[in-house]
Amino acid sequence: MKEDMSTSELNDDLKKGAMRGIQFVTDANGRKTAVIIDLKKHGGIWEDIYDSLIARQRAPEPRESLVSVKRRLLRQGKLGG
Repeated sequence: MKEDMSTSELNDDLKKGAMRGIQFVTDANGRKTAVIIDLKKHGGIWEDIYDSLIARQRAPEPRESLVSVKRRLLRQGKLGG
């Protein structure tokens, strides 16, 4: 089984116009509406895309500093001092 393609290998393929393992779904006007990714070839890149989408989704969530998290966990007895 072939390992996931690296990002540089994928970029090289894209520059050559080849998109092995990637297919676009188009609407009636030929506009790209979705993509099908061969996870055997591009599993690692999909993980990067997915992680990026999750980070964007969570961006508006409130932040808590590490210091306050440690303080709270210490108070709750969930973290050794």
